[in-house]
Amino acid sequence: MEMQHMALFRTQSLAVLHKISSLFSFYINFHANYSKPITLISSQTRRIGLAKVSDSESVGYTVTAISKHENCNGREISCDLYNEMICELCEEREVDDAMDLLAQMEAMGYSPNSASYSCLIIGLANVGRTLEADAILLEMLTSGSRPKIRLFNSLLASYLKKGLLELSDKVLMAIDDLGLKKSRKTFEILIDYYVNAGRLRDTWLVISEMKKKGYHPNSYVYSKIIEIYRDNGMWKKAMGVLGEVRAMGISLDTRIYNSIIDTFGKYGELEEALDGLCEQTVKVLQLMEADGMEVNLILLNVLINAFATAGRPMEALSVYHHMIESGITPDVVTYGTLMKAFLWAKKFDQVPKIYSEMEASGCSPDRKARELLKSALMVLERRH
Repeated sequence: MEMQHMALFRTQSLAVLHKISSLFSFYINFHANYSKPITLISSQTRRIGLAKVSDSESVGYTVTAISKHENCNGREISCDLYNEMICELCEEREVDDAMDLLAQMEAMGYSPNSASYSCLIIGLANVGRTLEADAILLEMLTSGSRPKIRLFNSLLASYLKKGLLELSDKVLMAIDDLGLKKSRKTFEILIDYYVNAGRLRDTWLVISEMKKKGYHPNSYVYSKIIEIYRDNGMWKKAMGVLGEVRAMGISLDTRIYNSIIDTFGKYGELEEALDGLCEQTVKVLQLMEADGMEVNLILLNVLINAFATAGRPMEALSVYHHMIESGITPDVVTYGTLMKAFLWAKKFDQVPKIYSEMEASGCSPDRKARELLKSALMVLERRH
C-alpha cells in the first residue's frame, strides 16, 4: 500500500515539476531583468567550492564544522547526523552554515532526507532567499520527497512579502496539484496580505473559502477584519465587529483589542467620529476590565487623545487620574496629550501644572511638550 502511495505521489510530483520549473525559470528571469545576477544554488554549483580542495581537506573541514556542535562529540559522521545538523542549524536561523553543510554532505555522497529539504526551504524562505528555496524545492521534488503544506506556506509568505504575486499564484496551484490541504496558516497568510494591501473584497473571498474548508474565523482573523474596515474608512463597521465577536462567544484577546485601539488612534482626529469614539473607547475599557484583561498605557493614551480632540479636557484628566490609581506609569505621550487638551480648551493655566507634574514624575519632556508649554506661557504673559 505504501509503495502504491509513493508511486502515486511520484506521478503527481512529475505533474507539478513542470509548474515548479516554470516558476523557478520565471524567478530567474525576473532577477536577471531587475537585479544583479544571482548564482543558482543546485547540487552541482554547491560542489564547485569544494572542488578546489582535496577530498581529505574536505573531510577534515566537515569534521571540524560538525565537531563544533556540542551534541556531536564522539558520534559517527553519518547521513543521519548530517540531516540532523542541517535541521538544527535552520532552526537556529544559521542558514548559511546549513547550506555549507549540505554542500559537504553531498560531496561525501550522501543525500538529504525530506526533513532536511523542508528545513532548508523554510529557513531560506523565512530570510527572503526565495530563489535558493525554489532550487532546493525543485531538487526535493525530483528526488521523490513529499513536501508538506508548512513548506509551501513559508514560500507563499515570502513571495507575498516581496510582492511577487505571479509566483504566489503558482505556489497555490502547486498546493492544489499535489493534493495538499490548505491549512489555517495558508488562509491567514493570504488574509494578512490582502488586509495590508487594503483589498476588502479579496479579504472576504479568502475568509469565505476558509469557512468552506472548515476553518472558522478566530481572534486573528477578526482582528484583521477590524483592520480592513478601519483602513477603508468604515470605522463604525470596525467597531461593530466587536459586538459580533462577543455574540459568537469568541474571547476578545489582545490582538482584537489592539486592532480596536488602532481604529481609535486613526479616527480620533475626525470631527464626525469624536463623540462616538470617546464613548466607544470607554466601552472597550469596560469590556477589557470585565474580561479580566489588563488595560494598558496605549489604550489609555488613545482615550486621553480622543477626549482632548473632542474638547473635553476634564474627561481626559479623569483618565489620567485613573491611570495613576491603576498603577500605570504615564509617559511623555500622556503628559503631552493632556497639555494639548487644556491648551485647545484655552485653559492655559493648567498647562504649566501638567508640565511640572511630568518633570516631578521623572519623565523627560520632549520637544513637543516644551513647545506646548511655551505657547501657554506666551498667552499667560500677555494676559498679565
